[in-house]
Amino acid sequence: MSEEQDQQDRTEQPTPKRVREAREKGQVPRSRDLQGAIVVGAAALAFSMFGSSLAEETLQWLHGSLNEAVSMGAQLDAQKLPGFFTRGLITALLVISPVLLATVVGAILGPMLVGGWNISLKAMAPDFKRMDPVKGIGRIFSLNSLAELGRSLLKFFLIAGIALIALWQMAPDLLALARTIEGTGLPRAFFSVSWIFIVLTLALLLVGAIDAPYQIWQNLRKLRMTRQEVQDELKETEGRPEVKSKLRSLQQSIARGRMMEAVPDADVVVVNPTHFAVAISYKPGRMNAPVVVAKGMDEVAAKIREIAAEHKVPILSAPPLARVLYRSVDLEQEVPAGLYTAVAQVLTWVYQLKRWRPGTGRPPVPPTVDLPADWQRKDAEWQKRWQ
Repeated sequence: MSEEQDQQDRTEQPTPKRVREAREKGQVPRSRDLQGAIVVGAAALAFSMFGSSLAEETLQWLHGSLNEAVSMGAQLDAQKLPGFFTRGLITALLVISPVLLATVVGAILGPMLVGGWNISLKAMAPDFKRMDPVKGIGRIFSLNSLAELGRSLLKFFLIAGIALIALWQMAPDLLALARTIEGTGLPRAFFSVSWIFIVLTLALLLVGAIDAPYQIWQNLRKLRMTRQEVQDELKETEGRPEVKSKLRSLQQSIARGRMMEAVPDADVVVVNPTHFAVAISYKPGRMNAPVVVAKGMDEVAAKIREIAAEHKVPILSAPPLARVLYRSVDLEQEVPAGLYTAVAQVLTWVYQLKRWRPGTGRPPVPPTVDLPADWQRKDAEWQKRWQ
């Protein structure tokens, strides 16, 4: 499949995971034109700020180097030549150090404008696939390469044209430098150089303003995905359905085990009597309201009743209350304020039952729990849906 055909199949926008992996591989949008504009602009700024001092230090360097060369010419010593050139080179680097420092700062800050900082070890590793000569020839003669060549030529002619126009306008001043005296000619030369840099910076900024959005679009285009790739990534990220089902089942089993451990410490279990079972706990002083510590339907409800009977936890048959508690209250959550009265009736019976002792009369009669009207309507609606 050709590169163009493969790109046509990629119709989906890249996912955040795809973009993150691309950055790890060093694939981020870069605008060399905008970065070049920043570097040249930094040099222009340095020339504008330090032009006069650079000219003065350059003159001192030239005078010192020429005087030393003249003195060496009188008594030429080959052993002194390396030291002479080394000192001259170090002095020259110190003279132009502001410009060098500005260009280094521009080269460091330039990439932050498009793509941001990104250090990738994977991008430094050799890619042997790109060494395939057949694929290399295919890339050279591809539509993308032809488009890139056209863009490069347009940028070259644009920048060269602007530079030639600037030089043409400044030609009289540049030619006049040859007739100026030594002390004033060099500062004027540095001033002219700074203006040339400024003009080049504006030209590069113009090109970079066009190139930067194109590079961002091109990078996103390369990262686009097929529908199948998006689906595969979704499965990989969220887990395959069979694995998710197994994990969900395991989580439910663990939660059910913890829930069953709370039943022996419950104060009462309210049942339907067969379909629903809800265990309630209330510790005065430690709880603001009664809390549902366990609940379940059918087999789970039967298990709750079995554990409650085994640990002698009171079991009360109150079908409407059991149904609304099961459907409206989550585990470890407090009973709603609208059910306080109904639950208080149940807990009162539980406390009476705990104080009762055989031989002291008849045991407390289980209460008939009445729900408020609004909860009765909710229970009736749920019953209709259930049926």
